Amino acid sequence: MRYYHPKTQQKFRSTAEAQAALKVLSPELVEPTVAARPAIDVSDAVTLADLPTQQPDGSWVYGWNVTAKKPTDALVNAERLRRIEAGNAFTVAGVKDPIPLQGRPFDMTVYQTKRQFAKEAEAVGNNDPIHLLRDAADMNYMLTAAQMISLTSQAVQYVEQVMATSWNMKDATGDFPDGIPADFTDDKHWPQGKTV
Repeated sequence: MRYYHPKTQQKFRSTAEAQAALKVLSPELVEPTVAARPAIDVSDAVTLADLPTQQPDGSWVYGWNVTAKKPTDALVNAERLRRIEAGNAFTVAGVKDPIPLQGRPFDMTVYQTKRQFAKEAEAVGNNDPIHLLRDAADMNYMLTAAQMISLTSQAVQYVEQVMATSWNMKDATGDFPDGIPADFTDDKHWPQGKTV
């Protein structure tokens, strides 16, 4: 809609349409602008306001309506993927600070391979710090077999916990008997720990 008549709250595509409806082109016929679209996250929906509002400077502007989306399985899946890919930080005996790991598919394949090599080394009694791992913060670690097994096992367990949480939300089971909570992106609903 290009033109707006504030008194009648009618919208018109052209001045000819306005004149036909109003018989005389009113001096109050205005050409509203559209406000900048607000930034939203995955849990919000935005629609253009039906009617423009008059601004303090006298101009007329179409605003935006931001509403919370009803949580869906697809939104929970997106949040689950975001959390898995962001990863977490895990404490390993003998290492001062928690080690941050991401959980992208490539990362998970690497962790499972490293865990297998560490298990093989441990099986033959080799527990020297020979297992190299680069973390999500681009720090290198030389870990023993036991440390590597502990670290990679925690990473896999974290992914499993995030998956289980999302399933419980979608299936209305476990900690979520009422289904997906409105604030499902809140950290309080997901496995705790230092998120990378």
